[in-house]
Amino acid sequence: MPYDECADSLIEKTRLFESHGRIFNEVGDDLFQILSWSAILIGQRAKVRSYDPLVDLLDENEIRQRMSSVRNMIKESIDLMPAHGDFIKQQCASESFLLKESLS
Repeated sequence: MPYDECADSLIEKTRLFESHGRIFNEVGDDLFQILSWSAILIGQRAKVRSYDPLVDLLDENEIRQRMSSVRNMIKESIDLMPAHGDFIKQQCASESFLLKESLS
């Protein structure tokens, strides 16, 4: 795909996201999955101006259950992770840091 077509598709994807938070992927024709596109666009400071009106078609209890499920999944993931300082010590602390830690 030529660069100018790629740029146009990115502009279209960004505008769609900013309008209602939607991300559209054509089957077999996209570089990233939907969650990755969300992270990329949010990281690039794209701001959603309005909610997706398709949400109005969902039952309020179903929305609450889905949001509760997402909240629980995030909490469970966080509970499994080490604290930031512990992760650094375990995975990427410098030798001088480890030596200093062992002497104290």
